[in-house]
Amino acid sequence: MSFSIPTTQSSWQQIARGHPQDVLRFSTDTPVLRPGKGELLVKVAFVALNPAGYKLMNFVPAMMRKLPSTPEYDLSGTVVDSSDSTLFKAGDAVFGNTPIDSNLKTGRGALCEYAVVKEEHLVHKPSTLSFEQASGMVVAGETAYESLLVTGGLKKGDRLFINGGGSSVGRFAIQIAKSVGVYVVVSCSSSSREECLNLGADETVDYNLSPLPTQLSSLYPLSSSLGFNLLLDCIGTSQALYHASHTFLLPSARYVVVGLPFPDSISSVAGLVCNMGSNLFRPTWLGGGKRKWVMFSMNVKREYLVELGRLAEEGTLTVCIDSVHGWDEAGVMAAYAKLGTGRVKGKVVILLDILDAHFD
Repeated sequence: MSFSIPTTQSSWQQIARGHPQDVLRFSTDTPVLRPGKGELLVKVAFVALNPAGYKLMNFVPAMMRKLPSTPEYDLSGTVVDSSDSTLFKAGDAVFGNTPIDSNLKTGRGALCEYAVVKEEHLVHKPSTLSFEQASGMVVAGETAYESLLVTGGLKKGDRLFINGGGSSVGRFAIQIAKSVGVYVVVSCSSSSREECLNLGADETVDYNLSPLPTQLSSLYPLSSSLGFNLLLDCIGTSQALYHASHTFLLPSARYVVVGLPFPDSISSVAGLVCNMGSNLFRPTWLGGGKRKWVMFSMNVKREYLVELGRLAEEGTLTVCIDSVHGWDEAGVMAAYAKLGTGRVKGKVVILLDILDAHFD
C-alpha cells in the first residue's frame, strides 16, 4: 500500500510565547518532513490536547524552545511512510506521541496533517477504540500506568486512593488499578461520582462536603486496617492533604504527585519550588511530612504504550472523551478554551476532518 504524500501541509504554529488565542497561527504551507531512521510519517486523524500544551505555550521563554513550533503531543492516525520500520507498514492504524522535550527542541508536534513520530513512540491502534479515543491514550494513560505500577509499585490486593478521580489521569488510573486487582477509592465531585463508579472505583469521597484530609482521616484510619498503600494525587494543590497523609497512608506507602498547579509568575515558581523542597527534604521533626512524597515525571516508553493497547484490546481500558472540536480556528480555540476551564470530563480532542487518505 502506498500513499500520495504532498510536499506541504496545513498546520497550527506557535509563533511566540503566550496564550493559544494570541500566539497560534494557521499555516497552509508547512513543509511535510520525511521520516529519518527509526521514524515514521503519520497522517493525523485526531489530536488530543493536554494541559501541559497550553501551559508550556505560555510559560517557556522563546529562547528556551524552538519557534515557530507545531504544538501538542498526542495523536492517532495512519502510517503513510514506514521508512525502514520492521514494526509498522503503510496503512497501519496507530496512536502515539511526540514527546514534550522533543517538541521544545525541534518544534515538531501533533497539530498538523502529517506528523513525523519516532517508532518507539507509536503502537498499533486497538480495534476496540476509535481513532478519536486512541488519540487520548498516551500522556494521561501512560502517566497513570507508570505512576501506579512503576513509581508507586502498586500490586494485587493493595488499597489505592486517587485524589481527582474525575481527571483524565484519574479516569485511566481507576481502570488500570482495577485491572491488577486493587481496591480503589477516589475523590470527586457529586457530578462525577457515577462516572467514576462505572469506571470501576469501589468508593468515592465528595471533596465538597468537608475538607478532604478530615474525611480521609475519619473514614480510613490506620487503626481500622483501612489505610492505603498508595495515594495518587492528580490535583496537587493541597499541602494539607500531604501533611495529613500519615493518618490514612500506611508507613510504607508513597504519596505520588502527577498534577501540580502550573506557575504563572516568578513568585508562584518560588512558592512551588519551596513546597517541593519541603516535601522532599524537610525532616519530620522540623515539620516535614511523615510519608514519602514523590514528584512523578513521565518517561515515554513503548513497552508501556503496548500494555495500554493490550488493556484496551481486552476491553479492560477505555478512553473518556469530553468533547470533539473542528480543525478550523473556531474549533481549535474552543478546544483550548474548554481545556482551560479545568472542568472537563475526559479528553478534549481535535478532528482533522479535512484529511482523507489518498491511495496510489
